[in-house]
Amino acid sequence: MNTNSPTSGQDLTHCRWCNAPIKQADKICKHCHEYQDLNDLPKVSLVDSTLSTSDWFIIFFMQFLGIPAAIVHFYSGQKARAQKLFIYTLFFTIIYILSFLSINSIFSTTLKVLKMVNVN
Repeated sequence: MNTNSPTSGQDLTHCRWCNAPIKQADKICKHCHEYQDLNDLPKVSLVDSTLSTSDWFIIFFMQFLGIPAAIVHFYSGQKARAQKLFIYTLFFTIIYILSFLSINSIFSTTLKVLKMVNVN
């Protein structure tokens, strides 16, 4: 008789996510790899993650690469760094768009004023 089978008298419960039978002492399901108790989740801190010089370069000068870089960091396990990179990239992209729109409107207004002055 196989003593490793789930019905061999072990205290079993069901995974709260995939409903597969697991040991009650297991903190992570061996089938879906999810934590059974939210208190067992690893603590992620944005303070512990630092952005490198290349991250800041992407944020300031190449916003179109910021989101893909954040996705790469996220899937490589650097979730806090990915969150920072995504938030900063989004913030500076919005700032650049707003400043471009305001500069563009100032420039067009200036051109209109110059045309009116030259007409008279």
